[in-house]
Amino acid sequence: MSNTVVQSSVFVEGLDLKNNDRPDVSVVIVNTNTRHLLIPCLKSLYDTTKQSALEVFVVDNNSSDGSVQAVNDEFPQVKLIANDRNRGFTEANNQAIPHCTGRYIYCLNPDTLVLKNAVDILVNFMDKHLDCGAVGSNLLNPDMTLQPTCRAFITPGWIILKHIFPRKLFPKLAGQWFPEFSPHDRIREVDWIIGASIMVRRETLEQVGLKDESYFIFHEETDWCFQIKKAGWKVYFVPEARIIHYGGQTVSTMWGHKVILEYYKGKHIFLKKNYGSATLLLHRLLLGFLLSTRLLYGYLKHIAGGSNSEEWSQQRTFLIEGIKLQIRPDFSHARPP
Repeated sequence: MSNTVVQSSVFVEGLDLKNNDRPDVSVVIVNTNTRHLLIPCLKSLYDTTKQSALEVFVVDNNSSDGSVQAVNDEFPQVKLIANDRNRGFTEANNQAIPHCTGRYIYCLNPDTLVLKNAVDILVNFMDKHLDCGAVGSNLLNPDMTLQPTCRAFITPGWIILKHIFPRKLFPKLAGQWFPEFSPHDRIREVDWIIGASIMVRRETLEQVGLKDESYFIFHEETDWCFQIKKAGWKVYFVPEARIIHYGGQTVSTMWGHKVILEYYKGKHIFLKKNYGSATLLLHRLLLGFLLSTRLLYGYLKHIAGGSNSEEWSQQRTFLIEGIKLQIRPDFSHARPP
């Protein structure tokens, strides 16, 4: 018997439930052709969560690698939404979130492994900090080294400093201005956190709404955190909750080296929406200049014999496309090639 969810237009179902009748956490995982990572992710989620009652959704974006069948076979308790096309990361999250009945909504990437008690730690933190609208975990690379999670919002001042500040010469100062370069060893309030592992309070979600589907895949969590803080909630980072994040496994299979171009597009959408066209223009000018400088340097290096033709051809194509994107921003929805 299939465990596929029938779609509904209701924003959040189960509003009539009392908190003590809800599961603690509704987990939402969006998958696109990463069966080899999704199944271990689900196993780690169930194996390491000891105290919190789970409700788990998997939204599959028309995978061709047997992901849907594998979930049905190995995790029949998972509520599965199987799309007939790739709806993108943001829209797919929004398909599941309205059906969630948990006290907290936990968006988790499929290319992750949940380490001991990570979900329980996040739930306990949210229970004790009622001003917390969203919380993120410590992301680790497969070799257990740090994968920076804490971030600052992209403001006009941030744009200038980010592009010109010599971070390697002044690492301590860089850590104060740019949280991603600071030690991730303490609980702290942050502007936003990487969306591979982000838990949001149900009441917060009801207030700020779903993720903005203008973002196909990148910076939707930046915007979500921006709206959460704008509504008066706080966003926290809790390092004791640890998640291994392989990083980029889904997007790299879809776009390859063009991933960074989609990242630029997401940033353009965020800046225009939240800070206006003038801030976006400043960002485009600075980034366009840096990409042009890289293009000139790469060309000079190539004619001097310092790079092979194939590598230079790929780099040149990416840089030219990046410069074009700064000259004429593209706010349309991305589509995998």
